Amino acid sequence: METALAHGADELREPQDYGFMYARALADPDGHIWEPFWLDPAAAAAATDATAAEEIAS
Repeated sequence: METALAHGADELREPQDYGFMYARALADPDGHIWEPFWLDPAAAAAATDATAAEEIAS
């Protein structure tokens, strides 16, 4: 990401950190939009399990 920014890309918004997922967005010098992200599968599964447990309890 830092390399892209150093070569003329523009960051479109602040990084988004959801705990189980981290995402950034940039536009390259040609105007193409890129949104790389990282997702922790174990943390996402835990979040899904917690949501499912809440739905069952209600």
